[in-house]
Amino acid sequence: MKTRRYQMTARAASAQDTADRLIDAMLARFRTTSYPALRLDDVARDAGVTVQTAIRRYGTKDQLLAATAQREVQRIAAAREQPAFADPATAVAALCEYYERDGDLIARFEADAVLVPALADLARQGRAVHVRWIEEVFATRLGDDRELRLAQLIAILDVRTWQVLRRERALGPHNTRRALEALVASVG
Repeated sequence: MKTRRYQMTARAASAQDTADRLIDAMLARFRTTSYPALRLDDVARDAGVTVQTAIRRYGTKDQLLAATAQREVQRIAAAREQPAFADPATAVAALCEYYERDGDLIARFEADAVLVPALADLARQGRAVHVRWIEEVFATRLGDDRELRLAQLIAILDVRTWQVLRRERALGPHNTRRALEALVASVG
């Protein structure tokens, strides 16, 4: 009986390891490859499995990308619970560090949500996490004109604003953070 339970546990662990490797491989490819050019064969090879295994586990490239995005949304939500994200004095710096690591990835997920229907809902979920975080952390800044100030903070702290400063205007990480902190300070 113990041997059979161990075999089932080992099989489940192996299946989870395969699923994790596929998601990790999809994430790595998605960081550098446009969605239309992304091939399931390449992702499977990177994960060390066959295409058939990837299809059996996730079905399609769209579904694998959706599973990858779902994991990333959960990771974002968990990161926003860290103390640096919860303190208005350190929140912008924490967000900028996060964007340095994952800002381009988030922007890619958002942009490709129009190509992959399963991503659209996840993009909405990610934005909802972001808005709730702003509402909680910057609650004291919202004041009487709550909706206007909330809209301003959402725009200021959006990944696209970070991209304009960091990528389009080529500000370094320090100056990008300073610019966003000054913009946040100007609200209320």
